[in-house]
Amino acid sequence: MRSIVLTMNVSMVSRLKRVKFPMQSNINAYQNNPCTSRRRWMVYLTIIMTFLSTAILAQSSWTEDSFEDFRDGWFLDAGSNLYVSATGRIQIINRWDFNNDGNLDILLPSGHGHTEKENTFIYLNNGKHIDGRTRIELPGGGSRDGLVSDFNKDGFNDLAIANSADSHFSRVNAWIWYGSKEGFILENRIELPAYHGKSVVAADFNNDSWLDLAIACQWQAGTITEPKGPAMSFIYWNSPQRFKTNNRSHLIFEEKGATAFAAADLDDDNIEDLVELAAGKTYFLFSGQNAFEDPRKRTELP
Repeated sequence: MRSIVLTMNVSMVSRLKRVKFPMQSNINAYQNNPCTSRRRWMVYLTIIMTFLSTAILAQSSWTEDSFEDFRDGWFLDAGSNLYVSATGRIQIINRWDFNNDGNLDILLPSGHGHTEKENTFIYLNNGKHIDGRTRIELPGGGSRDGLVSDFNKDGFNDLAIANSADSHFSRVNAWIWYGSKEGFILENRIELPAYHGKSVVAADFNNDSWLDLAIACQWQAGTITEPKGPAMSFIYWNSPQRFKTNNRSHLIFEEKGATAFAAADLDDDNIEDLVELAAGKTYFLFSGQNAFEDPRKRTELP
């Protein structure tokens, strides 16, 4: 498909001239009625405006034929699977045979619809192929980010999931699924307050040999209709007693929480540090300088 031509047929104007309105045959009978006269003039005015607009559109014709033509617009719902390539061709997004072997292939990069209540999927690797039939699905509250680590040192991998929003309800917590020989079961899941979670990282920020969690979120006190105080992100400190909701440090940046986290040992002191994106700025929080507790110790990148 190379181009789209938009035009209005001038025959519409001639057809308009042949339209006979039923009211016209009864005008004489009601010409002395003020209400009827007012309606009659409104009909005349409508006919005149329709004729003028149709005549103008009848002379409008243009052609969209190149990428430069199409790039200043967009397709509406009926064209949600279309795009315009650099050559100016209108093409569908879906591709079926990726390796040209004559067989239809399947690509699942994302969902077509707009959804906000995503679950968490685990695809098991058996050393050969990742088979979707062995997929494990864990209930989610709008899963946004996650990681795998053994938080309690029992030899089983655990999951940390940052939830962003469960459809219209945004006050969803982060979830920790502790692994076991039975797999991931609801009885081994705990919740950590972290509304609007966007990012989560695991690192030993206090050098006690236990992996801690930093969750970039926008937690706020109060209710959903009457929030109180600034929004904030959290570092949950791990211990042999696992994560606790009251064992945490809060991080506030210009009355907001962070939007993204990363962890690494930035100053070579053998303690992992935190990199934060917040309020449109990037910060380094060095663990050895007590930057988690003292905002003045944060290093802001220019």
